[in-house]
Amino acid sequence: SLMRSGRSACYQLLTTAVDLDVSLGGGNSGDDGILANSFATFCASSLSGEKDPRCLLAALRLLHKCQTSLPRECIPHNIFFESARVYYPISFTPPPNDPYKISREELQIALRSVLCHNEMPVSLVLNLLIQNLIQDDEFVEDGGGGNDAMCRDRCDVVDDLAAWLCLKETNCRSRGILSDLNELELQELADALVQTHEWCYSTGSIDVTRKEQDKSPYQILAEKCSNLACYVTKDLEARDNYWKSFCFTSIRSLSAQLGEMPESLRGLSAVEYLSSLASSGPKTLRFCVKETMPNLLNKIKVAASAIKQNSDSSIDCDRVAASCG
Repeated sequence: SLMRSGRSACYQLLTTAVDLDVSLGGGNSGDDGILANSFATFCASSLSGEKDPRCLLAALRLLHKCQTSLPRECIPHNIFFESARVYYPISFTPPPNDPYKISREELQIALRSVLCHNEMPVSLVLNLLIQNLIQDDEFVEDGGGGNDAMCRDRCDVVDDLAAWLCLKETNCRSRGILSDLNELELQELADALVQTHEWCYSTGSIDVTRKEQDKSPYQILAEKCSNLACYVTKDLEARDNYWKSFCFTSIRSLSAQLGEMPESLRGLSAVEYLSSLASSGPKTLRFCVKETMPNLLNKIKVAASAIKQNSDSSIDCDRVAASCG
């Protein structure tokens, strides 16, 4: 294999070839398309096993340039995805006094530009992001202790989800991407956001009274999840089937959970998440109220009755009342 300097020169040469459009599909003949496809496949294969951050950054930028410059029918999207996915999420930490100034953020942006390109198969991207968000084994083994670094990685995943769906931009293509998701995929996305949100609260590290600069990584992640759910719900409100797939089960499940133990950590998680969903639009607000109020009112009634019968009741009415707010 080539030394780093040799690999770097190769990436630069390949990038120049794309920039100059050296007979890589600019024409209309079948041979041009075959050549462009072969060239793109070769660029993707060159990424395999790359570990040097400088070369990795150049290789990812090369793939994205192929995606944006070559005819889309000539891009082997599945091969591009498989070549790039092994680097997700970026775990690079620059060494002290790094003379090359390669940052983790630069690598994240370059990798995101490849994986989240609008021609990439939607199901592949969604599955990759969800897998890195929930990581079932860690939810089981964590025991509520958590890990700040893991939490920050999950924050990056939620940011990537938002960027992929383009929900932070007014002139975005979110409607097209969400329309490409089937009902099962929307349900999986909703479940992943709820599960991650509950996990954050289960650590006991969330204090809603903290100032912005004092929030724990868990609180930041929980807010990112509920905010993203709100953005998606708002986008889907006018499309009944999509809205049902994303919201219906989550709201019903969280409402039941809230009715059982509103004063618990899971109850507090449900309150915050449901509040965020309810703010997305009138239809969601009405459904949240319909599902939650009977359970909450019944819980208050039971708590008040218990206190009346026994002044030493263990039920914390203050927290129950706070949950209703």
